[in-house]
Amino acid sequence: MRKIITISREFGSGGRELRKRLADELGFKYYDKEILEKILENDNYDDTYIKNFSEKQLVTNTLHYANSFYIYESIQNPRTEIIAEEHKLLRKLANKENCVIVGRAANSILKEFDPFNIFVYSDMKYKLERCRTKGTEEEAELTNENIEKQINKIDKGRKKYYESVSDLKWGNKLDFDLCINTSKMEIKKMVPSLASYIKEFYKQ
Repeated sequence: MRKIITISREFGSGGRELRKRLADELGFKYYDKEILEKILENDNYDDTYIKNFSEKQLVTNTLHYANSFYIYESIQNPRTEIIAEEHKLLRKLANKENCVIVGRAANSILKEFDPFNIFVYSDMKYKLERCRTKGTEEEAELTNENIEKQINKIDKGRKKYYESVSDLKWGNKLDFDLCINTSKMEIKKMVPSLASYIKEFYKQ
């Protein structure tokens, strides 16, 4: 069976950076927004329709700091046909190769693959610092209060999406193999030890 790692994360906690560094360390593929790009290749759907839907309704798990606060919309009514297609694609990827998948409730959708599930979180102080460091000049000028409101809004949307497509509660530690607080250590310094931990996990 393939080795699958899923990463769920709070916004601003560095989950995307962890995904790339961990995948590189392990030699795995990684997926986040690329999943939606692959869905666009499906001839059963209109590309424009899916692209518009993807950006407005499923964007909460593919955000970049550069556009996060300004294109975000909470998920209201996930389109079941697109969700179903995405789940099919997740399973296809899990069958194909060792990979790291961020968001998409992948820990729930791929539970039959027995993935190694990570939840990444951080104290608000460090989320604010990360947003200011990684964000645009426009975002850097926002007050801490405004940034915190946006962080909470995005996480609320992630929670809503997660719980609309799975039977789990977003952020519940019992649903993860490892919960990581990125507040007080650089992510790049965590990765070698984390990779070793995962390798031991898969030896069992």
